[in-house]
Amino acid sequence: MNVDGIEFTYKASGEDTEGHFAFTEGIVASHRGAPAHIHHLEDEAFYVLEGKFEIECADESFRAGPGSFVLLPKGLPHRFQNISEKPGRLLCVQSPSGVEQFFEHMSALNEEGLPDEERLHQLTAKYGIEFLPDEE
Repeated sequence: MNVDGIEFTYKASGEDTEGHFAFTEGIVASHRGAPAHIHHLEDEAFYVLEGKFEIECADESFRAGPGSFVLLPKGLPHRFQNISEKPGRLLCVQSPSGVEQFFEHMSALNEEGLPDEERLHQLTAKYGIEFLPDEE
C-alpha cells in the first residue's frame, strides 16, 4: 500500500501478533516522509535499513542512517523525511497494533484522489492520529 510516497508492506499485523504489535517495511521516496503528527494510541519505532532520515520527535531533531534505531513514544509529536537522493528503507514497529488499518484506508483514499477533509477527520479520529499544522 502507498501513502503519500511511502510504500508500506506489512510483515506482521495485529492478527498475527494477537494485537500486541504490527511490523512493517517502509520504502520512502527521496525527499518524502510523514508530516508532523501524533499517535495517541501506539508507540512507534524505526530501524533504518537504507538512506538517511531527518527525524523530529517532540523538541529533538536528529539524523538517522543505516543501523539507527529511533523510538517515537505515543503522545509526542513527530515527523520524518528521507533526505537521501535515493529511496530509503525502514523497518517499523507499532505497538499495540491497529494503525495498520489507518494506513490501508489512507492508501485506498489516495488511490481515489485526495481525501476530503471530513473523511480524513473521521479516519484520524477513529485511529487516534492527529496531524499538526505546518510550521511556516
